[in-house]
Amino acid sequence: MPVYTRKFRPLENMVVFDVGAHAGLTALELSRMVGPAGKVITFEPDDAACKCLEENLQRNKALNIPVINAAVGEASGAARFNRDGTQAAGLVEGWFTRRRRGSGWCV
Repeated sequence: MPVYTRKFRPLENMVVFDVGAHAGLTALELSRMVGPAGKVITFEPDDAACKCLEENLQRNKALNIPVINAAVGEASGAARFNRDGTQAAGLVEGWFTRRRRGSGWCV
């Protein structure tokens, strides 16, 4: 976690975002930092990872972490994602198209 909080350390009662939350390990640590009155808003576009994230949050009784099953990007549209089951999974460069229906919606 020190790698993520070297330049910015969340304080109690803050609202922070975990974009690409995967299984929620970072979100859980951030949740402890912001405390029960704070919030960690997570975004995870991969359905399988999102299910794992939600299960981990339930197991850890993390009530201050809402989950949004969507990607975050600079424009609305669709993107193709690499779903290889590793931490390196993510956006496949060059596949982003604006306003096209498909998987991996950006919000």
